[in-house]
Amino acid sequence: MPGSEVVSSLSRRQLKALRQPGPGAAVPDAARGGMRTPRSHAVVGPLRSLEHLELRQVRVASLDGLEQAAGLSTLRINFAPRLRSIAAVRRLGALEDLSLDSCKRIEGIECIGDATGLQYLSLSCLPVPDPSFIGRLGRMKALCLWSVGRIPSLAFLAGLRELGSCQLVENVVVEDGDMAVLLGLPALTLVVYTERRHYRPRLEEIRAALDERKRARRELRA
Repeated sequence: MPGSEVVSSLSRRQLKALRQPGPGAAVPDAARGGMRTPRSHAVVGPLRSLEHLELRQVRVASLDGLEQAAGLSTLRINFAPRLRSIAAVRRLGALEDLSLDSCKRIEGIECIGDATGLQYLSLSCLPVPDPSFIGRLGRMKALCLWSVGRIPSLAFLAGLRELGSCQLVENVVVEDGDMAVLLGLPALTLVVYTERRHYRPRLEEIRAALDERKRARRELRA
């Protein structure tokens, strides 16, 4: 795919494609576990034209410097046990698709709420004690929370009028059990979650209501 890079570890060879920034730009530094400003002032490289980036088993502690990738629309990070700061995502104005998996040390995850262009968000195997920041992502079309622990409620979803898919799976528990919020989302067509004893309405009731809504809409268009 043009404009994409897949990095499975932070060896010098694998990061070569990301190390041609303009003057003063920061790049990943494998030795220090973060970003660095190179001494070389090489003319503009691929960071600024990067559109898709996947990082696997990386040892970085911060994404600082990634904001140089002004055209980045898709960012996926899988298993980054040292990653703490993702503040750079709030400065990625083109970012639409963000996936974080097994990044358990992230601090200040609520900064994701400032990336208001996001349409697809997947958070997996990391703590999200207060998901209210997601409610600021008004363009959200698909949300997946996978093994993020206990969350107080689904109230944060209420304003997501474009949300079409919502998945709350594995170790995700909605403490107040009120799933009716899902029925108030006009674009919602797909709901997946692990049923809990205290959840109301039940999953089959929600799916039946969504199916009925789809049927009524088809009849109106006919």
